[in-house]
Amino acid sequence: MKIGRILKETRIKKGITLSEASKALLIQEDYLEAIEDGMDDRLPAGVYKLIYTRSYCAYLGVEYREEKSKKSPEQDDIEKEGESEKPESQSTEPLELDFPIDINRAFRMGFKIIVSIVIVYIIVKFFQLIF
Repeated sequence: MKIGRILKETRIKKGITLSEASKALLIQEDYLEAIEDGMDDRLPAGVYKLIYTRSYCAYLGVEYREEKSKKSPEQDDIEKEGESEKPESQSTEPLELDFPIDINRAFRMGFKIIVSIVIVYIIVKFFQLIF
């Protein structure tokens, strides 16, 4: 059975719409539909196709296994995990980012923006008093 068909059946069994999955995963509905339909040509090229497919599998609780040989996601072996469970991704908790963020740089940038806004506000108020 192809992965797209299994993902679609699992999504329908769990009562999740494509738009709900799209919002939870931050992936366009067209791409999720292309994964379900097995239409690789409608997906972005490169690693995005693999990332989107893995994310969708994780969201629906379907185990995605990649074999040693380079097969397309539709040919990979998959197994279903607990179908009765709701996916964890549906929670409203913020997603964790996998790339590092320089907190000091972000703080300095925010501070500069706030100071700039205050200075512009003072200048505008000054000119309103004069004229």
